[in-house]
Amino acid sequence: MDWLTSTLPRSLEGFPEIPRWSMGLLLGTGFVTYYLYEAVKLPTLACSQNSKFREFLENHVPVIREKFWPTVWCFESRLQTVFASVLRQHTLPDIEYRRQIFRLKDGGELALDWLGPDGSSLKDPLVLVLPGLTGNSQAEYIKSLMRAAQAQGFRCVVLNNRGLGGVDLKTPRTYCASNSEDLGEVVDHLRETDCAKNTPLIVVGISMGGLMLGNYLAAHGEEAKDKIDAGMIISVPWDVFKATESIEQFGLNRLLNYHLATSLVKTLDRVKHHMPWDVEEALKVIHLRRVFLQF
Repeated sequence: MDWLTSTLPRSLEGFPEIPRWSMGLLLGTGFVTYYLYEAVKLPTLACSQNSKFREFLENHVPVIREKFWPTVWCFESRLQTVFASVLRQHTLPDIEYRRQIFRLKDGGELALDWLGPDGSSLKDPLVLVLPGLTGNSQAEYIKSLMRAAQAQGFRCVVLNNRGLGGVDLKTPRTYCASNSEDLGEVVDHLRETDCAKNTPLIVVGISMGGLMLGNYLAAHGEEAKDKIDAGMIISVPWDVFKATESIEQFGLNRLLNYHLATSLVKTLDRVKHHMPWDVEEALKVIHLRRVFLQF
């Protein structure tokens, strides 16, 4: 170390001393350049160039023709996810819902949590929200979405999957993204009752909820079109297998993997007494892929 400290100054002899303000200006210019050319971008439309869907988006969603300007001091997408989650957790109070326990055909139960603007009526449009992997109606991203929809005059209801949202599991059956039977029963219930019998029904799925909604729409086709007026799928993987590989990479992705896996294990641990098989090995897992393989 003494050799390095004595040699380094001599090795830099002949080079002009760079003022600190110049270095700061250089770094600042580099940051601004990167932000303007790499972070600020037009949204990507992943649909056919001449499709009706693209035409619909271009005619009714003008924001897609505007550049997205992310927060200057937090424009990396994964950091935005983490920061927004922490911020909402500490700023959004719990919502007082009106809870409805919905009994499914196989004897299982799930909770439908209702929220509506003051003075709302059964004629107002209804938004059905499907949370992510272990989310429920009090998840921070769900509360944020519910408040935004409520402010626009929508009635809202959150579908809490089996065993979540404080509702005990009644049968040895949980939920998964590839099975939309529970969603189908809830949609039918809403359409057959005054809840959404004569009013537009919009279904919004986030993460796993989006996968569930996508599977429902694909499986039911025209039948789903007759029951749901609009669907929105938010933050879902285009390719589940590639997404699983991505989430196992080193860095923030692996931290997210650990968070999802441990959250799922906690849920499994809470309902394990209903399972007719041994789930102890699955409870030891800290990676999402292993949880799915074990359970």
